[in-house]
Amino acid sequence: MVLGGLLLVAAVALFTYNQIENKKANRFSDDVLGILNQTVDGKLAEGIDENAIYEEYQQVEADIAAANKSEELEPLRVMEIDGIEYVGTIIVPSINIELPVISEWDYDSLKKAPCRYNGTVAGKNLVICAHNYRSHFGGLKTLQEGDSVYFVDVDGYSNIYKVAGVEVLQPTAIEEMTESGYDLTLFTCTYGGRTRLAVRCSLL
Repeated sequence: MVLGGLLLVAAVALFTYNQIENKKANRFSDDVLGILNQTVDGKLAEGIDENAIYEEYQQVEADIAAANKSEELEPLRVMEIDGIEYVGTIIVPSINIELPVISEWDYDSLKKAPCRYNGTVAGKNLVICAHNYRSHFGGLKTLQEGDSVYFVDVDGYSNIYKVAGVEVLQPTAIEEMTESGYDLTLFTCTYGGRTRLAVRCSLL
């Protein structure tokens, strides 16, 4: 009886902590987005014009092809805001998220916003991770094949992806996460943190 009560208290405390962290992360992301939106001349404004983005994307493809001819691919450009470097914004309309992406991941950064885990757009191997907060990547599990995903870099270039599939990986499966052959991977922890939910995406 006492053990059951203690477990209930622990569960409520964990739920409350997660709710607080989710709200803090949501406020932080909103503040950064306001700055990023101004910097790229409103290209992240509400209402995405896929035709306009696709035309822009064709130019990006040309730039990527040129970069691939060189010995080393250009790293992602970054923008520093309040001492933190960002590489752009991830937008997933079907789960209503638009979030800044921090250039390098660590546990403190993950509490604020999604982070680049590995790879680049030019290398066609970008991997972005985030906590499973409701306001961050908590909705990844609902994504379906064919859903649109956009990555907009700090220069305002928009890259259009489509969800190709969803996988569940073990935390130790780092190579499978980073060398999947997909152009973009979004991942987060499953409930309890025992596995990783990876959404694989392909460039249009």
